[in-house]
Amino acid sequence: MTISYSDQFLKLLVRWRGSLWKAIWKHLLLFLVFYYIINIVYRFGLTLPQQNTFMKYITLFDEWLHEIPLTFLLGFYVGMVVKRWWEQCQLISWPDHLLFNISALIRGKDVRFK
Repeated sequence: MTISYSDQFLKLLVRWRGSLWKAIWKHLLLFLVFYYIINIVYRFGLTLPQQNTFMKYITLFDEWLHEIPLTFLLGFYVGMVVKRWWEQCQLISWPDHLLFNISALIRGKDVRFK
C-alpha cells in the first residue's frame, strides 16, 4: 500500500514556528508590492512610447547584470562571512596564556609538578 505524504509536506511548509516563511515573509511582501506597483504602472500608466523607453532601460540593466558575474559577487559574500567567522574565533578566550602563567608559578622542576 502506497502512502502519500504530500498533504503532510504542505502542512510542514506552512507551519509558522521556525519555518522558511517566517524568515522571509517581510522581504517577500516588499518584493511583491514593488513588483505589482511597477507592473500596474507599466500596463496602465504608460503610453506606448514610454513603454518602449522603459523596455530599453530594462534591456540595459539586463546587460549590466551579465557584466558582473555572479561568482564575483559570491566571492565578496563568502569573504565577508569568513571574516565575520574569523573575528568570532578571535573573541574566544583560549586558555593557553593563562596556563603558561600558572605553570610558571608552580614550584618544582619535576614534570610531575608542572
